[in-house]
Amino acid sequence: MPLDDFSMFESVHATLVPSSEPKRHVPLRVLLLHEPTIQLPISPSLTSVRDALSHLLPDIDLDAAAVRLHGIDVELELSMSELYRHFAYPDGFLYIAVVA
Repeated sequence: MPLDDFSMFESVHATLVPSSEPKRHVPLRVLLLHEPTIQLPISPSLTSVRDALSHLLPDIDLDAAAVRLHGIDVELELSMSELYRHFAYPDGFLYIAVVA
């Protein structure tokens, strides 16, 4: 089996993360240093990463923080639903790490 079989990946991904639209909530886990993990379903009205994190972390200056997903710096204006569709873990959650 080739290591770069995208069609196999897509079939597994579609099973784990169904693309049913519109999604009611995005299951999110926010990881912070020295703090408990925040786990909440994010409302579709909180459309961007900035919207969601500002709602969950009102005391953190997001422009000064490092916001990462799978070790990649995340732009705060990216869509939560698109990030979920492409980066959700097999447990069904989108994990975002915030280092303030």
